[in-house]
Amino acid sequence: MHMIRMVLGITIGMLLHFEPCWGQDVIRSTKITTDSTFNNYQFVVDVPMGQSFVNKGQCHSKHTVRFRIPDEDAKTKVQSDTLGDLLRTHVMMMGANTESYMHESEGPAGRRVVMRGSYTAGGDPTQYISEILPALNQQLDLRMHLGHGGAWLDLSDLRTRKVMIESSASDVFVTYNKPNLERMKILRVNSGMGNVTFRNLEYARAEKVLVTNGMGETRILLGEKSYGATWMEIGVGSGRCLMMVHKEAPVKIVIKGTFFSSVEIPDDFMETGDDTYVNLAYKRNPEKGMTAVVDPGLGSFTLVNYE
Repeated sequence: MHMIRMVLGITIGMLLHFEPCWGQDVIRSTKITTDSTFNNYQFVVDVPMGQSFVNKGQCHSKHTVRFRIPDEDAKTKVQSDTLGDLLRTHVMMMGANTESYMHESEGPAGRRVVMRGSYTAGGDPTQYISEILPALNQQLDLRMHLGHGGAWLDLSDLRTRKVMIESSASDVFVTYNKPNLERMKILRVNSGMGNVTFRNLEYARAEKVLVTNGMGETRILLGEKSYGATWMEIGVGSGRCLMMVHKEAPVKIVIKGTFFSSVEIPDDFMETGDDTYVNLAYKRNPEKGMTAVVDPGLGSFTLVNYE
């Protein structure tokens, strides 16, 4: 229990430490009015360098996008376009010495491969802050492309349908203290070498959760509530993954290959097949459980049961 409190303390401390502070730097703010014509609002966020925050807004009639930048030379953009009943808003911020790139090529079986990234000549990512405040009770689709810095998403009490995050070196924190207002289709985070943290993941109410981390540390906290079956895939890479599961949360763990990795499963989980483990809560209520398929790769996976 001490370890659980310690990890939660670190996570919450990080969230508080990076709370946006709108001081004497240049501030740019844009309001996006909601309209009954649109059934879904999509934000595409490109931040090659900087800190990004997503938090619930204060009203139903508008979304808010804000930037804090150290000088006027930093580039920012908020541009919206429509696609049927979808309003897509592209949010971009780059430092004065930062440029982004995108390269497309043909991959295996004719599939299109898109590579995104950024290159920076100097610059401090903590000096560049972007914040998105979605309107209340509006369907939301969030896509983020991150370079160097961090992203902190408190998605509590929003109507989020999809969250898809690509990060090369940014830390990503996704936290909840209230449930998502509807069933989420997919929550996906792909990270190259940043840390990834999910806090109270059950509140996402997600049908599918996909997390891949090449070299960083992944931390997943799952509370006791259950809002329907969830399929989860975890790619540990060469880093570490710590998954903390409340004893009342129905969970099945499937391990894929352990030859080059370290895996720790507590005694509370019963082995029901080759590299397959379930807890007592899952045996009682499998139809609302989470199935987590874990590929530990070259890293380590540790599962902890807590009360």
